[in-house]
Order: sequence, then structure tokens, then C-alpha cells
Amino acid sequence: MFLKIGHRGAAGYEPENTLRSFRRALELGVDMVELDVRRTKDGHLVVMHDETVDRTTNGSGKVSEMTLAEIMELDAGRAEKVPTLDEALDIVHGKVSVDIEVKDAGTGPAIGRFLKDRLARGAKSDGFVVSSFLPRELAIGCYPDVRRVLLVKECVEDGIQAAVALRAWGIGPKSELADENLVKAAHDAGLKVLPWTADDAPLIAKLKKLGVDGAFSNFPDRL
Repeated sequence: MFLKIGHRGAAGYEPENTLRSFRRALELGVDMVELDVRRTKDGHLVVMHDETVDRTTNGSGKVSEMTLAEIMELDAGRAEKVPTLDEALDIVHGKVSVDIEVKDAGTGPAIGRFLKDRLARGAKSDGFVVSSFLPRELAIGCYPDVRRVLLVKECVEDGIQAAVALRAWGIGPKSELADENLVKAAHDAGLKVLPWTADDAPLIAKLKKLGVDGAFSNFPDRL
């Protein structure tokens, strides 16, 4: 099965990482929604890709130096608010799987506790994936029952070795790094291959021909 993963929801169509974007991704028939998580000054988990709110909202400043109340006052585009992780999962979870990307060092344990609480309330572990470029944030002690994906920008061979050491479910290479050798090496190691980000038709066709297991896209209907 080739997994169609909506990158930050459907970021090519709607303001990224907003409830509007997640709803659009569901309408477009994704198998999984990817979102990014950071922690506020007062310890809340919010959905935000960048270290600062400058690019995606009408505000400025670091997420880690702002309170949840301050972030809730921002406009994330088309009058959308920056959602908390809880709000995002209320929209998506139970409909499709959710890939939670850990952005900040040291946030893994907090997300792990959050997911354990969700699982204790009846959520299914196979409905979640946790991904990160930071191997330490994918420590198995944080997420004993949740699939994990190590994201890599370069040095794919080292990434495969690190993913195996982490007992990860998959590896997420930059799309341009994907080739036959990478896919074979990852599959031989028992890893899924989920490249990011594939938005144009030639690249999507190339990835499918290579036999990857899915891809992230800002335009998930193109997958």
C-alpha cells in the first residue's frame, strides 16, 4: 500500500498546520495527516513548524518564549488559530493516522505522556506515528507502543543505521535522496520508506516506481 500523507494537512491549499488544513486533507482522501509540534513557555503542546511564529502568523517571537494564551491570540491565516495538539487530534484521529513530528529537543517525553494519556482513554496505538530529525526524541521509552520514523536530510546510510538502532518503523528521507539503493537498503533492514516532500507529478511518479511505501505532500490529492 502506498500511503498518501498530507504534509501539515494540505499545506498547498490551506494555511499550514491549521484545523482548516487538516479538514481539507481529510476531504482529499489522505491515509495519514502529518503535523508539527512544539512546546510553549507554559508547557502546552501546539501545532507549529517553525521555531518562531513569524512566518505563519501575524505575530512574532519564539514559540518557546510565548504562553498558550499569547499564541491563541494569533491569526494563522484565513482567521484560523494555531491549534493545540489536542484540538488537532480531535479533528483527525479516528479518521486517519496522524504523524506527529517532534520539532524541539527535549519535547519527546512530553509528547509521549500526551500519547499515553490518549491511549489510556481508548485511542489505538496504530493510529499514531511519531517522527523527528532528532534521534533522541524518538527514544523507545517515550513511545513504547507507537510507530516511529526517523527523518533524514542527508547521509542516508547513517540514517538507516540510526533508525535500526532505534527500532524505528520507518525512515523519512528528503525526496531527492530517494533511489533504488536507499529503498533496497531500508527495506532489507525492515524499514518503511516515506520520502518528503513530493508535490510535482514527475517526482511522485519516480518515487512510486522506486517502490517507496508512501510520501508526504502539500498537495496530497496528487499522490
